[in-house]
Amino acid sequence: MGALQHGARAPKPWPMLSEYNIAPPAPCPSPFNLAAHVLGAARHNPDKTALSVLGSVDSQHWSYAQLEAAVRGTGTGLLQAGLKPGDCVLMRLGNTVEFPIAYLGAIAVGPDTGPNIFAADFDRSADNN
Repeated sequence: MGALQHGARAPKPWPMLSEYNIAPPAPCPSPFNLAAHVLGAARHNPDKTALSVLGSVDSQHWSYAQLEAAVRGTGTGLLQAGLKPGDCVLMRLGNTVEFPIAYLGAIAVGPDTGPNIFAADFDRSADNN
């Protein structure tokens, strides 16, 4: 069997309840800015849900307009704090809405970003030296 073209459907050897696409996605444009891509949807779909943070007790749902305001505000705050394009920003990766807002805000204004899932380990090792 040859390679599938983008958007082609795989043959189904047995009856299935859903359709799926195993073809690789189209490549991202180059250069690609994730913040511009996400925030671009705010112009066309400001009231559509852009981000949901689901919890066992409560959930948060952010529209594209709300997300855009938070991301742009965070980016502005980073610039006002003295960050410049090319500066390094290290963020602790958490399961809250603050991480994607901070991450997109940093990308939007230009600092190099790096999510960090090992912040607690770094803090412990720094305390031991």
